[in-house]
Amino acid sequence: MEKTVLSLANPEDARLVLEGMIEDGFFNKPKTLAEVVKHLYIDREDKKEERQVLERVVGELVREAKLVFNEGAYLKSN
Repeated sequence: MEKTVLSLANPEDARLVLEGMIEDGFFNKPKTLAEVVKHLYIDREDKKEERQVLERVVGELVREAKLVFNEGAYLKSN
């Protein structure tokens, strides 16, 4: 058994998690950034760094056309 520790404060780890969420269907229905943050349990004040990294990586996924941003929510690209 191999144990891997991921940190959402690390952009590469955050990307890995978000791409997994895309593949798993989380973004098949529109999700606001607040919904994503809550789903990942980083909605506390002490998780500000993780939220900033998450926002940056989500923006990268939009630019790469893996996600679409429309009307304040993110959705998986077709």
